[in-house]
Amino acid sequence: MSAPDRFLAAVGITKIKSSVSAWARGLHIHRHCYITVSHSIHRLVIAMRLWSILWFSARRESEIAFLGAVDPFDIVNFEHQQLNT
Repeated sequence: MSAPDRFLAAVGITKIKSSVSAWARGLHIHRHCYITVSHSIHRLVIAMRLWSILWFSARRESEIAFLGAVDPFDIVNFEHQQLNT
């Protein structure tokens, strides 16, 4: 093999090695981005679940407080008194 052929072969191998290395670095970066996005989505899902739990519990407490403040028997007694007068 002549010197230019050896040089081209060496350059070609170097280019292949560098492209594989660049591909591996890119894969690592994409993997890191995928993990970051995955963690962000996971955190968002957890935050939405916590928010919905708190929202529903607060809504439930307000309904219980409303029902506790107005006794259904008072409403029936009031209507009964109105009908009897």
